[in-house]
Amino acid sequence: MLNRQTFHTLAQVNTPNCVSIYVPGYPSERGMESRSFLKKMLNDAADRLIQSGMSDKDARAYLFNGYELLNETERWQQLESSYALFIGPEIFEALELNRQVSPRLIVDQRFYLLPLISEMSAAGEFYVLALGETSTSLYRGDANSIQPVPADEQLPKNMESALQMDTETRNVQMNRGAAAFDTPIFNGEEMGHDHRLKQYKRYCYQVDQGVQAILEDADAPVVLATTDQIAPIYKETSDYTDIAPVHISGTPEQLSKQQMHEQALEIIRDFHHNQKDRKIEGFSDYDAKELASSSVFEILPRAYKGEVETLFVAEGQKRWGTFSPKSGKVELHKSRQKDSEDLINLTAIYAFLRGAGIFLVNQDDLPNSSTPINAIYKSGNES
Repeated sequence: MLNRQTFHTLAQVNTPNCVSIYVPGYPSERGMESRSFLKKMLNDAADRLIQSGMSDKDARAYLFNGYELLNETERWQQLESSYALFIGPEIFEALELNRQVSPRLIVDQRFYLLPLISEMSAAGEFYVLALGETSTSLYRGDANSIQPVPADEQLPKNMESALQMDTETRNVQMNRGAAAFDTPIFNGEEMGHDHRLKQYKRYCYQVDQGVQAILEDADAPVVLATTDQIAPIYKETSDYTDIAPVHISGTPEQLSKQQMHEQALEIIRDFHHNQKDRKIEGFSDYDAKELASSSVFEILPRAYKGEVETLFVAEGQKRWGTFSPKSGKVELHKSRQKDSEDLINLTAIYAFLRGAGIFLVNQDDLPNSSTPINAIYKSGNES
């Protein structure tokens, strides 16, 4: 399963003969197209390993787990998107992706992870806050699923529990401004619209305190699953800076986990796309403030240091060379040499592991399309 832990494991591998294979999905009754494609890729990988000095027997043994996958006919019959295989001296990962990617075979010093980064960035880690009057739940999600986050101590169980907490801690909470807390809470049918609004505000405040205690410094968006009445109140009340503008509308208690996951995933992908458009439109402004660059000589060392906020990469582009983390020196090679590695892939790996947003786009869609890589830096690291 593709997740940050799996990605981190793959990203740490730095050794000769890292085999990366991306297989497009061709769903069919027999699954022959995808299987045939993988078989050809494995045979091509074996040829490259032999060229690097392996014997034919050792190369076939090295790729054994990949060849074994050819026998799993049901897997290939049901493959609708793409498959990614990563084979190294002591590692084998086979991951089904949620979207189609270009077919690709790469044998390099590191695994080719750009397509994974693109998928994880578009639907990376996020949270779903299910906010109903009778229950409150928080879920952690990714491209594959959402799972409950244990939050019994931080989150009120429901609106009634939150209002009770509010009553007990009213004096402490007054420092957020008396407007939301200066009217007594009444129960029963005599309660009017204004009192109901104040209840919602107090409920949202209590929930937001718990959410922020749980997430702390988490750099992940939150999708609300709640009613159209509560959603705008929570957004106004919350201090969390990364709430998706669109919410899952309705009573969350009536939604299954699968329904919440599917709707949240769609919202997160749209959110990611809109972020990309805003960053592209604002690139020239960042560049004018010396907070952007289009040079791999500058971007790679700063990605390694964690100074890149947003990275744009041209799909399918490579730049062979070497990088010394100790000195920060970047060397480009006119053609691939024995010690070369793909510096575009390496830059993306460093940037992603250090929290940057990554956008894989066509060359012509880059803010500065004269180079294959553009970056916006974190504002606290301008030089």
